[in-house]
Amino acid sequence: MGKISLYDRAIVDYKQGVRALADAHVDDAMCDMAGYHLQQSVEKLLKYQIEQKGEVFPFTHDIALLIDMVDDVPSWIIDNSQTITKYEALTRYSSVKVASRTYLTNWYKLLHDYIDNLRLEEEVREEFSPASIFTKNSMSPTANT
Repeated sequence: MGKISLYDRAIVDYKQGVRALADAHVDDAMCDMAGYHLQQSVEKLLKYQIEQKGEVFPFTHDIALLIDMVDDVPSWIIDNSQTITKYEALTRYSSVKVASRTYLTNWYKLLHDYIDNLRLEEEVREEFSPASIFTKNSMSPTANT
């Protein structure tokens, strides 16, 4: 089996959340599940960014703590970090609806943009890595030109 990155896992949470949000209009529990998956996706994307800097991320669900370790975080995550952090546990264990469908709908649109921006950064990183350049050009660093 291949390695599954935190970025890949964040995409899975994003997709699960979008599916749950689609059913949220008929089921409050699905709205909360969409909130949980949003939190998980954001958390994993932040940890992915920390890894990309060559640092070790802490094992925490605290979004604000992770934000402090990342250079470029969308403002909507910073502004809502406490609420997003609460979604990790409250959306799974509360006996009342926790997540707001209106907020989640907007946040999932913003999360989509965040994922796209990180994907583009990853593609550039891969495209211009030394191994990729030498493979594309059928050259090695020691080849005579």
